[in-house]
Amino acid sequence: AAQLAVIDIPTRDTTIRILLEWENDPQAIVALFTGGKGVAGIRDDGKIAIARGNFAVRTRKHLHSAGIASAVVDRAADMPDDIRGQRGTIKHYEDIGAVVGFLRKRFGAPVWLHGTSRGSVSVANAASNLEQSATSPDGVIFSASMLKLANQGNHVFDFYLDRIKMPVLILHHRDDACSVTPASEVPRFAAELKAATRLKTIFYEGGHKPRSGPCAGRHAHGFFGIEKRVLGDLAKFVLGQI
Repeated sequence: AAQLAVIDIPTRDTTIRILLEWENDPQAIVALFTGGKGVAGIRDDGKIAIARGNFAVRTRKHLHSAGIASAVVDRAADMPDDIRGQRGTIKHYEDIGAVVGFLRKRFGAPVWLHGTSRGSVSVANAASNLEQSATSPDGVIFSASMLKLANQGNHVFDFYLDRIKMPVLILHHRDDACSVTPASEVPRFAAELKAATRLKTIFYEGGHKPRSGPCAGRHAHGFFGIEKRVLGDLAKFVLGQI
Protein backbone atom coordinates (compact mmCIF):
# COMPACT_ATOMS: atom_id res chain seq x y z
CA ALA A 1 0.00 0.00 0.00
CA ALA A 2 1.12 3.52 -0.75
CA GLN A 3 2.26 5.75 2.09
CA LEU A 4 0.23 8.94 2.44
CA ALA A 5 0.85 12.44 3.78
CA VAL A 6 -1.16 15.66 3.71
CA ILE A 7 1.25 18.59 3.66
CA ASP A 8 0.68 22.35 3.71
CA ILE A 9 3.68 23.79 1.88
CA PRO A 10 4.71 27.39 2.65
CA THR A 11 4.41 29.70 -0.36
CA ARG A 12 4.42 33.49 -0.51
CA ASP A 13 2.63 34.47 2.76
CA THR A 14 0.28 31.48 2.69
CA THR A 15 0.34 27.70 2.13
CA ILE A 16 -0.65 25.27 -0.61
CA ARG A 17 -1.89 21.80 0.29
CA ILE A 18 -0.85 18.58 -1.39
CA LEU A 19 -1.79 14.94 -0.95
CA LEU A 20 1.46 13.01 -1.30
CA GLU A 21 1.44 9.22 -1.93
CA TRP A 22 4.34 6.91 -2.69
CA GLU A 23 5.72 3.40 -2.36
CA ASN A 24 9.31 2.54 -1.39
CA ASP A 25 11.82 4.93 -3.00
CA PRO A 26 10.14 6.51 -6.03
CA GLN A 27 12.14 7.14 -9.17
CA ALA A 28 10.18 10.31 -9.94
CA ILE A 29 7.31 12.40 -8.61
CA VAL A 30 4.34 13.65 -10.62
CA ALA A 31 2.36 16.62 -9.27
CA LEU A 32 -1.26 16.41 -10.41
CA PHE A 33 -3.46 19.38 -11.33
CA THR A 34 -7.18 18.82 -11.65
CA GLY A 35 -9.33 20.57 -14.23
CA GLY A 36 -12.44 22.67 -13.74
CA LYS A 37 -12.31 25.02 -10.77
CA GLY A 38 -8.91 23.67 -9.75
CA VAL A 39 -9.91 22.65 -6.24
CA ALA A 40 -9.31 19.10 -4.99
CA GLY A 41 -10.70 19.52 -1.49
CA ILE A 42 -7.94 17.57 0.29
CA ARG A 43 -9.05 16.86 3.86
CA ASP A 44 -6.80 16.41 6.88
CA ASP A 45 -7.37 12.64 6.73
CA GLY A 46 -6.16 12.43 3.12
CA LYS A 47 -9.58 12.04 1.55
CA ILE A 48 -10.34 14.07 -1.58
CA ALA A 49 -13.71 15.79 -1.26
CA ILE A 50 -14.20 17.41 -4.66
CA ALA A 51 -12.07 16.10 -7.54
CA ARG A 52 -12.32 12.33 -7.02
CA GLY A 53 -13.58 11.70 -10.57
CA ASN A 54 -10.96 13.81 -12.31
CA PHE A 55 -8.76 11.84 -14.72
CA ALA A 56 -5.39 12.86 -13.23
CA VAL A 57 -6.59 12.34 -9.67
CA ARG A 58 -8.43 9.03 -9.97
CA THR A 59 -5.63 7.31 -11.91
CA ARG A 60 -2.77 8.13 -9.55
CA LYS A 61 -2.55 4.57 -8.17
CA HIS A 62 -1.14 3.48 -11.54
CA LEU A 63 1.81 5.81 -10.94
CA HIS A 64 2.60 4.19 -7.60
CA SER A 65 2.77 0.71 -9.10
CA ALA A 66 5.25 2.04 -11.69
CA GLY A 67 7.59 3.42 -9.03
CA ILE A 68 6.40 7.04 -9.27
CA ALA A 69 5.09 9.14 -6.39
CA SER A 70 2.00 11.31 -6.85
CA ALA A 71 1.14 14.68 -5.34
CA VAL A 72 -2.40 15.96 -5.84
CA VAL A 73 -2.14 19.77 -5.70
CA ASP A 74 -4.99 21.79 -4.20
CA ARG A 75 -5.53 25.55 -4.35
CA ALA A 76 -3.42 27.87 -2.21
CA ALA A 77 -5.10 28.78 1.08
CA ASP A 78 -5.54 32.44 0.10
CA MET A 79 -7.18 31.68 -3.24
CA PRO A 80 -10.94 31.39 -3.85
CA ASP A 81 -12.88 28.15 -4.23
CA ASP A 82 -12.72 28.61 -7.99
CA ILE A 83 -9.23 29.34 -9.38
CA ARG A 84 -10.10 29.35 -13.07
CA GLY A 85 -9.23 33.04 -13.18
CA GLN A 86 -6.05 32.49 -11.14
CA ARG A 87 -4.34 29.74 -13.14
CA GLY A 88 -2.46 32.19 -15.34
CA THR A 89 -1.20 34.44 -12.56
CA ILE A 90 2.26 35.02 -11.10
CA LYS A 91 1.04 33.89 -7.68
CA HIS A 92 -0.11 30.57 -9.09
CA TYR A 93 3.16 29.68 -10.77
CA GLU A 94 5.06 30.77 -7.66
CA ASP A 95 2.91 28.37 -5.65
CA ILE A 96 3.65 25.58 -8.10
CA GLY A 97 7.35 26.38 -7.83
CA ALA A 98 7.09 25.96 -4.06
CA VAL A 99 5.52 22.53 -4.59
CA VAL A 100 8.29 21.51 -7.02
CA GLY A 101 11.00 22.68 -4.62
CA PHE A 102 9.47 20.80 -1.70
CA LEU A 103 9.03 17.55 -3.62
CA ARG A 104 12.53 17.65 -5.08
CA LYS A 105 14.04 18.17 -1.63
CA ARG A 106 11.81 15.51 -0.07
CA PHE A 107 12.67 12.72 -2.53
CA GLY A 108 15.81 13.83 -4.36
CA ALA A 109 14.20 12.68 -7.60
CA PRO A 110 12.87 14.39 -10.77
CA VAL A 111 9.59 16.28 -10.36
CA TRP A 112 7.06 16.37 -13.19
CA LEU A 113 3.81 18.30 -13.56
CA HIS A 114 0.66 16.74 -15.05
CA GLY A 115 -2.28 18.99 -15.80
CA THR A 116 -5.50 17.68 -17.31
CA SER A 117 -8.14 19.86 -18.97
CA ARG A 118 -7.92 23.28 -17.24
CA GLY A 119 -5.05 21.84 -15.23
CA SER A 120 -3.02 22.14 -18.43
CA VAL A 121 -3.22 25.92 -18.01
CA SER A 122 -1.58 25.68 -14.58
CA VAL A 123 1.19 23.52 -16.04
CA ALA A 124 1.75 25.77 -19.07
CA ASN A 125 2.00 28.80 -16.79
CA ALA A 126 4.50 27.15 -14.44
CA ALA A 127 6.64 25.48 -17.10
CA SER A 128 6.98 28.63 -19.21
CA ASN A 129 7.67 30.99 -16.29
CA LEU A 130 9.80 28.84 -13.98
CA GLU A 131 12.15 27.62 -16.72
CA GLN A 132 15.07 29.75 -15.48
CA SER A 133 14.28 29.07 -11.82
CA ALA A 134 15.68 26.54 -9.36
CA THR A 135 12.10 25.34 -8.91
CA SER A 136 11.56 24.56 -12.58
CA PRO A 137 9.97 21.12 -13.09
CA ASP A 138 11.98 18.36 -14.76
CA GLY A 139 9.23 17.66 -17.28
CA VAL A 140 5.55 18.24 -17.98
CA ILE A 141 2.53 16.25 -19.12
CA PHE A 142 -0.53 17.76 -20.77
CA SER A 143 -3.73 15.72 -21.09
CA ALA A 144 -7.02 16.82 -22.67
CA SER A 145 -5.42 20.26 -22.89
CA MET A 146 -7.27 23.60 -22.95
CA LEU A 147 -6.76 24.57 -26.58
CA LYS A 148 -9.53 27.17 -26.95
CA LEU A 149 -10.70 30.07 -24.83
CA ALA A 150 -13.55 29.34 -22.43
CA ASN A 151 -15.46 31.43 -19.93
CA GLN A 152 -13.05 32.56 -17.19
CA GLY A 153 -9.34 31.94 -17.31
CA ASN A 154 -6.79 31.05 -19.96
CA HIS A 155 -5.89 28.44 -22.52
CA VAL A 156 -2.42 27.07 -23.20
CA PHE A 157 -1.72 29.40 -26.12
CA ASP A 158 -1.77 32.38 -23.74
CA PHE A 159 1.73 31.44 -22.58
CA TYR A 160 5.18 31.55 -24.18
CA LEU A 161 5.31 27.86 -24.96
CA ASP A 162 8.66 28.22 -26.71
CA ARG A 163 10.21 28.91 -23.29
CA ILE A 164 9.50 25.37 -22.16
CA LYS A 165 12.88 23.66 -22.39
CA MET A 166 12.23 20.26 -20.85
CA PRO A 167 10.61 16.96 -21.83
CA VAL A 168 6.93 17.34 -22.77
CA LEU A 169 4.28 14.65 -23.20
CA ILE A 170 0.90 15.42 -24.78
CA LEU A 171 -1.95 12.94 -24.26
CA HIS A 172 -5.26 13.40 -26.07
CA HIS A 173 -8.27 11.30 -27.06
CA ARG A 174 -9.26 11.61 -30.70
CA ASP A 175 -12.93 11.63 -29.71
CA ASP A 176 -12.63 14.31 -27.03
CA ALA A 177 -15.97 16.10 -27.42
CA CYS A 178 -15.32 18.99 -25.06
CA SER A 179 -15.60 22.20 -27.10
CA VAL A 180 -12.46 23.78 -25.61
CA THR A 181 -10.18 20.72 -25.91
CA PRO A 182 -10.54 19.69 -29.58
CA ALA A 183 -8.13 17.06 -30.86
CA SER A 184 -7.79 19.04 -34.10
CA GLU A 185 -5.77 21.71 -32.28
CA VAL A 186 -3.19 19.33 -30.79
CA PRO A 187 -0.75 19.52 -33.75
CA ARG A 188 -0.66 23.31 -33.40
CA PHE A 189 0.01 22.95 -29.69
CA ALA A 190 2.86 20.53 -30.29
CA ALA A 191 4.36 22.83 -32.91
CA GLU A 192 4.48 25.70 -30.40
CA LEU A 193 6.55 23.57 -28.02
CA LYS A 194 9.57 23.93 -30.28
CA ALA A 195 12.15 24.16 -27.46
CA ALA A 196 11.11 20.96 -25.68
CA THR A 197 14.12 18.71 -25.13
CA ARG A 198 11.95 15.65 -25.76
CA LEU A 199 8.45 15.89 -27.20
CA LYS A 200 5.92 13.13 -27.72
CA THR A 201 2.24 13.30 -28.66
CA ILE A 202 0.03 10.25 -28.14
CA PHE A 203 -3.53 10.06 -29.44
CA TYR A 204 -5.96 7.48 -28.08
CA GLU A 205 -9.14 5.85 -29.28
CA GLY A 206 -11.77 3.66 -27.68
CA GLY A 207 -12.85 3.27 -24.08
CA HIS A 208 -16.13 2.87 -22.23
CA LYS A 209 -19.48 4.39 -23.06
CA PRO A 210 -19.57 7.89 -21.51
CA ARG A 211 -21.12 8.32 -18.06
CA SER A 212 -20.58 12.07 -17.75
CA GLY A 213 -20.75 15.25 -19.78
CA PRO A 214 -18.21 15.76 -22.58
CA CYS A 215 -15.94 17.99 -20.47
CA ALA A 216 -15.95 15.74 -17.40
CA GLY A 217 -13.83 12.76 -16.35
CA ARG A 218 -15.99 9.82 -17.38
CA HIS A 219 -16.01 10.60 -21.07
CA ALA A 220 -13.37 10.45 -23.82
CA HIS A 221 -12.15 13.75 -22.33
CA GLY A 222 -11.09 11.75 -19.26
CA PHE A 223 -9.86 8.69 -21.20
CA PHE A 224 -12.71 6.74 -19.63
CA GLY A 225 -12.09 3.01 -19.88
CA ILE A 226 -8.50 3.23 -21.10
CA GLU A 227 -6.93 4.82 -18.01
CA LYS A 228 -4.47 2.00 -17.34
CA ARG A 229 -3.10 2.15 -20.89
CA VAL A 230 -2.75 5.94 -20.79
CA LEU A 231 -1.01 5.92 -17.41
CA GLY A 232 1.28 3.15 -18.58
CA ASP A 233 2.46 5.36 -21.43
CA LEU A 234 2.78 8.33 -19.09
CA ALA A 235 4.94 6.38 -16.65
CA LYS A 236 7.17 5.06 -19.43
CA PHE A 237 7.75 8.59 -20.74
CA VAL A 238 8.55 9.97 -17.29
CA LEU A 239 11.03 7.14 -16.69
CA GLY A 240 12.64 7.58 -20.12
CA GLN A 241 11.45 4.25 -21.50
CA ILE A 242 9.70 5.70 -24.56
